[in-house]
Amino acid sequence: MRVVCRPGSGELAANTASRARGGALAGLLAGLGPLVAAAAGEEPPPVEQVHATYELVAFLLVLALVPLSVLAIRWLTQRRIQHLMNADADAAPQHPAFRRHDVADELRAPVQPRFQLHDARHGNPDAAAVREAFVARSLALFRRAVLLDVAAGLAYVLLLGLLALLAPPDENNQGLTLAAVLFGLIYPGLAGMRYLVYRHQFKPRRSRFDRWVGWIPVVQLARALIGPRFQTWLAGSWAALMLVLGLGLALDSVAPAPTRVCAALLALAALAHVVLAARVLRRLQREPGVRLLVLRVFGIDANAKFTFGRVLAFWRHFGNHFTVLDPSIWRHRFPLMSWRTGGFMLVVLVIAFFTLGALLNQPRLEPFAYTVTAVLLSGLLVVYAVVAQLLLRRDFVRSRAQLARVLDRLEQRPRHIDLSFRPIEAMCHNDTWQLAVDEFASRSQALLMDLRGFSKDRKGCQVEVDYLLDTVPLPQVLSLVDAGGDHAMVQQMILERWEFLSPDSPNLHDQAPVVHLYVAGASDEADVQGILDLLMRAAQAGSLAGHMRQGTAATLPLAA
Repeated sequence: MRVVCRPGSGELAANTASRARGGALAGLLAGLGPLVAAAAGEEPPPVEQVHATYELVAFLLVLALVPLSVLAIRWLTQRRIQHLMNADADAAPQHPAFRRHDVADELRAPVQPRFQLHDARHGNPDAAAVREAFVARSLALFRRAVLLDVAAGLAYVLLLGLLALLAPPDENNQGLTLAAVLFGLIYPGLAGMRYLVYRHQFKPRRSRFDRWVGWIPVVQLARALIGPRFQTWLAGSWAALMLVLGLGLALDSVAPAPTRVCAALLALAALAHVVLAARVLRRLQREPGVRLLVLRVFGIDANAKFTFGRVLAFWRHFGNHFTVLDPSIWRHRFPLMSWRTGGFMLVVLVIAFFTLGALLNQPRLEPFAYTVTAVLLSGLLVVYAVVAQLLLRRDFVRSRAQLARVLDRLEQRPRHIDLSFRPIEAMCHNDTWQLAVDEFASRSQALLMDLRGFSKDRKGCQVEVDYLLDTVPLPQVLSLVDAGGDHAMVQQMILERWEFLSPDSPNLHDQAPVVHLYVAGASDEADVQGILDLLMRAAQAGSLAGHMRQGTAATLPLAA
């Protein structure tokens, strides 16, 4: 379909928008006039004007209530999550017990485990070697994606330069070749910048660039725009631009034949770029990783911020992670005030502002402008609250079959579009969290048990520890404790859970069991690196054990 615009239509649209903004502002100032006059003791205004003033005041009150309403909805959502977590699923399904054996059938463990403490000061060469193998694998995939962009960008540069050379000699075409080449270098240049900025993303230690200027908001925005998350959109936009440019010149009957042929090649190159990039991205998204299950002492916001905000921020480059959400993680992922909440408020206010301006420019609708806009704002807030509640109930785990379908989809495509791994942070009811842990544990190669905050008042995680000792081999488990915490209490709890094990526990016949405890001191970059090293070593052990049971070859990196 061809869209035909009248001359000056862009200017007309700009003038219309300007009048709408001006009308909204003028209407607000004019509506406040009667209030000012009344305060000054002047003659009372007409009844119609007073009525309009009341409408304006009502509109301003609704406008001021927008941020308060959004924050209230967020707070109520948090309360709703806590309520649903403490309630049973609607269908009241009959799930298998968390422990898959009779307690009376447990056997006394023949050997007590030895506790091995780790911290950031004492490195582990074996774990570091495993980490370097994982980093090298992730970096190779990242380089492959960047090299594809650079190759496509150089092809565009070549074709654009050739097009400029084939242009008929003219005074207006002087310097056209150089301009075309410089224009074409934008795309490969951005790909090169992406590699230089993000090649260190697989290690938690920040570069000098990040320490010096990485905290500046403008730098953060520029870094995000050239980052892997926007790479696909940038590639698609650039290919579309080259396609339109190539087709436009190829179909131009006035252009010389060589120019038209070169333009057709440019359009074909853009199509080939899209097809090849889609195939490579699809293949890279299916590259497997290691899976980590994270369990913890619930309800401690500081611990959730360190584990999920720092440790797992780097783990996402090497594998998926599973966990069961609690309100502390939800508060960390979705705080009351965030960029997402602020963006929604801004969109609502912009809609209200332009709606008011448009109504004030219509003589028939002007008397009802404030009322209609206030009703519209209220409706948007109601829709926001209803949608939030519907999405909340949809995301809760209600049965093992529902969770298995989610995990099967994850197996087919474990990575995001930026090649980081997709997590599953399940919200569970009181009678479904155990089946979620059981399903996650059966599909994970490593497990992080965050025991920071364990005390006499917080002993609920004993159930998970008991289950893990019965189902997960100790080499695949890393427990996290506080440097200032009661290590003796944690070790005593583990020894009590170890005393009797399930007959089919993989740890029952271990002649030299070792419980690995990482002591988190400053919760800084060194701690993050130390925890990641040990988790990768545990994941490698779990991957090798799984392949040995299945009789398949290992697909994950092995340290030399």
